[in-house]
Order: sequence, then C-alpha cells, then structure tokens
Amino acid sequence: METLNAIYKNGVLVLIDKVDPEKLKSKIINIRIVDEELLKQSQGDKLKNIYKYLHKSKPFSEIKDVINWQKHIRIDRELFN
Repeated sequence: METLNAIYKNGVLVLIDKVDPEKLKSKIINIRIVDEELLKQSQGDKLKNIYKYLHKSKPFSEIKDVINWQKHIRIDRELFN
C-alpha cells in the first residue's frame, strides 16, 4: 500500500506528491479524508474525542444481559463475584 497526499480545491482532487501515472493505471485507489484540525490535536485530545464518539454510539446497547454476556465472552477465565 502506498500513501499519496492530495488536496481538494474547487471540486478537483489535486495530487501534492509526484507520482508516475503508469503506477496508478488499473489500480483501485482508496481515499481517506483527513481533517487538518484533527492532525493538530494532541494524542490525548484525539483519544478523548474517540471515546466521546464511542460513548455516543452506544456500541453495547444490544446486550440485554450484561452478566451473562460477560460469562460467555470471558469463557477462558473465571469471573470474580
């Protein structure tokens, strides 16, 4: 996998890095959009924002019986009472 830097200006994605067009022929290109403000954040701030997002998404809301789920998921070791 190779990472290329580009910028979006006036409706066009413009490559910043020099690249040989032949290298890109017939290849699937995945684009990841990075917010510059996020790049400026400290590691702690990034983690805090991730945890906030995770909390809002309620990833375990479908688990009705948490104790039973824990017993099942942690079958490799005994749980404390």
